[in-house]
Amino acid sequence: MYKRVIYYVIITLLLSVIFIGCGNLSSKNDKNKEDVQIGIETVTEITPIEAKVDEETWIGVDVATLNYASEDRIVFHGNFGLFIYDLNREKIIRGIDVKSIGCGSTQGDNVCIVSVSKDGNIISLHPSSSEDMYIYNVEKNTLIKTKYEKLDDKLETLPMDESYYTYDEEYTYSYIKLIDGETSYLKTPQSNMAIDLQYIKNDKVYDIFK
Repeated sequence: MYKRVIYYVIITLLLSVIFIGCGNLSSKNDKNKEDVQIGIETVTEITPIEAKVDEETWIGVDVATLNYASEDRIVFHGNFGLFIYDLNREKIIRGIDVKSIGCGSTQGDNVCIVSVSKDGNIISLHPSSSEDMYIYNVEKNTLIKTKYEKLDDKLETLPMDESYYTYDEEYTYSYIKLIDGETSYLKTPQSNMAIDLQYIKNDKVYDIFK
């Protein structure tokens, strides 16, 4: 009997600690604190700054890169921003100012490496000289900063071989291979004006910013 009483006392104490811990965690979430502890790592929540394009937005020295494509959306970026374009609604649904998070370089030691999950919803941005990375959730429009690691949910759409840019006198093309083996591409004018960017798939032309 004595051992049974001790046993129930211990169980009661353990349950109390668990409930208190949960209560504290809930309280922290309610306060929406900027830093959220996950294990021993710290994840910093950042308010994403929207990237905007107008008739004077210049893409920059390097052309825009097509990072992801599916039946529903594409993801592309340059130093003028990272954008998600909805192919069904034929409009930009998200845009991130990559310079605001130190990910505006398109070449050099600090080039921004962009990876996209299979469903096109999670995007990682990694300034290559940094130990940190940024993870963006498209649907929730949330951005966090954390220690760099490769995404487990790897990209299913891939650049064409090693050289996925081609050039002519008027345009630059950034190709991508789709899951079914088809190809699509982003068409950048030599003027390098973002307003003139187009996406082409199966002869259908999307005027991205118009």
